[in-house]
Order: sequence, then structure tokens, then C-alpha cells
Amino acid sequence: MLGPMPAFVYVWHLYFLTQPSFQALLAITTTDYLAKAIFQDHCQFPERARILFTIWILVTVVALNSVYVKYVSRVQILLTFIKVVALIGIIIIGIYQLVNGETRILSTGFHDTTYSFGGHATAIHSGIFTYMGWQYVFTLIEEVKYPERVVPQATVISILTVTVLYTLTNVAYFTVMSPEDMTSSKAVALTFAEMTIGRFSKVVPFFVACSTIGSLNGAILAGSR
Repeated sequence: MLGPMPAFVYVWHLYFLTQPSFQALLAITTTDYLAKAIFQDHCQFPERARILFTIWILVTVVALNSVYVKYVSRVQILLTFIKVVALIGIIIIGIYQLVNGETRILSTGFHDTTYSFGGHATAIHSGIFTYMGWQYVFTLIEEVKYPERVVPQATVISILTVTVLYTLTNVAYFTVMSPEDMTSSKAVALTFAEMTIGRFSKVVPFFVACSTIGSLNGAILAGSR
């Protein structure tokens, strides 16, 4: 609609900047959480090993998407299922906390917090980053049966599902974590689990790693189209 030059600049930016950096971020996050799951302390994982393992994850996922696309889609379904189960688990814990009267933090909300334009922009960017992914269905439209029916349904259902799950997950976080706790935590889900389920929180990094590797696989699956 805007002409060939803006289209070329957008594609160049997407495939040389946005997609590689986004996928690298997901691979690094996967490595960090796997390190937390294995070593319990990220500092014990050597930096060189961290970099090599991140590269191995990227190369492996790209190779699998290049050779075994049929099986990769099944793995994506499994990883998405694990992610949803983990979020539902957090929500159930949050409901339990609410039933026990843990509403102090929720009742005060963001009282005494300050507003800044930069903070507002960061919040918008984080929200976009969190809820992105629904657009991938359009890149796979040629491989979808009955796209005129499936694509609108998948878009609406995915956006509503993610919105409900993430909103309830954040409500669960605020049953035990203050805004200061959340901003100071490097892994909010892990901190929440440590505050609520104690030693069973050791499984949380594994679930987060499954979530991020699923996002990475989805990004490569759709981005290659």
C-alpha cells in the first residue's frame, strides 16, 4: 500500500534485526532457565558454556524446522500445552491465596507509585511483547485447511485465551508480591513459586524453559515462511 521502498525496508528490518534478536533473546532465556533448573543458581553456569548452549538451541531448532516440519508442529502443540498447564497452576495458587484473604496488595494497587513517560512506553512495549504471536497464523495461511474459517477463529480464540490467562496470572502474582517485589525479581514466576510452594518451586524453571523454547520454535516456524 505504501510502495516498494517501505515494503523493502520493513522486510529488511524484520529479517536482519527484529527476528534474529527476538529469537536470540528467547534462546538465551531458555538457556538461563534450564541452568536454574539444573544448577538452581545461574551463576554456577559458565558464561562460555551459556553462549555455546544458546547457539546449540538455535541451530537445533532451525535444523528441526528445516527437516522435520511435521513433527515440529506436534512438538509445538505439546510445548503450548505445558505452558498453559503451568499458567493454570499459578492461577490456582492465586485463587487459593485469595480464598485465604491475601488481598492486601491487590487492594492498594499501585498506590504511591510514580508515573513517567519512559515507564509508560516500557509498559506498552512489554505488553506488546507479551501478547504477540497471534499474527503467526497469517504466515502459515497457505498450510491451513479452510483458512477462511480457521484463521478468524484461531485469531479471536488465541487473543481471548492469552488475555484471560495472563490477566489472571498477574492477579495471582499480586496476591503475595508487591510491585517492588515484581520489579526487583529477575524471574517473577520463580519468585512467586518460592513464596507460595517452597521447595516445589524447583520445577518452575523447567516450565518456563518449555514456554520459551515453544515461543522460539513458533517464531522460527512462522518466520521462515
